[in-house]
Amino acid sequence: LAIASLGGFGPFPLALLAAYCLIVVIPAVSVELWARTGFSEGRWISTAVFSALIVVLVGMTVVTAPVGPVEGVAQAMRAAAADAKEMYGAMGFAEGEIELAFDASERVVPWVLPSVITTYVIIILFWIRPRIPILGYQVQVAPFEDYRGDEWLAAVFALSGLGALFLSGSLRWVALNLLIAVLLLYFVQGLAMIRAHLARWVGRGWFVRWGVALICIYPPMPILVTALGVADSFFPLRPTASDDGGNP
Repeated sequence: LAIASLGGFGPFPLALLAAYCLIVVIPAVSVELWARTGFSEGRWISTAVFSALIVVLVGMTVVTAPVGPVEGVAQAMRAAAADAKEMYGAMGFAEGEIELAFDASERVVPWVLPSVITTYVIIILFWIRPRIPILGYQVQVAPFEDYRGDEWLAAVFALSGLGALFLSGSLRWVALNLLIAVLLLYFVQGLAMIRAHLARWVGRGWFVRWGVALICIYPPMPILVTALGVADSFFPLRPTASDDGGNP
């Protein structure tokens, strides 16, 4: 893939190489580093997620040069929209509705596209997380309801939030995607906190995991779950062994 990408075979090999690095290389290397360094689970996840985000940010900056990454993605979207409008028009969609949809996406997608890609990395990390011992790594993988984010997330949350408010251009693009990545990790921590309470009363079956996930992805639940994740980093919101004389 690397040879094909450098050999002028078009953008497809480069896209495959980038996907391979994000989906396979970064998770595999991060697990190896976790086993060697003894990081906490939260630090392992955060390190892998931010490493993937940096790769995406740098890659998009290089691909869209000499224009900025936001403008470069917007230009690519406008070029793709020209053909898409004809296709949707042939399907019977009104031209005005198509224009409004593309205008709305053009205002948002170029700014948050790196975070959308990073979301898939987070999903992959939490999918392989309970399966790591099967691969022979000597790491302690706690139940999902015990997961907590890295303590440094609070500092990144504050700095990236300020950057998203007061910076502009490409620097704001970087800060905004850092902020979204932190909020996604806090969202996962909020899910873990909710499941910690449900596990005491409902159990740890697959229906609990998927039930909580499906309920929490519908607006405005993601905002509430993320806020709970942030609060859980500063205040003990999970059940303790003394609650009702039971076990956590």
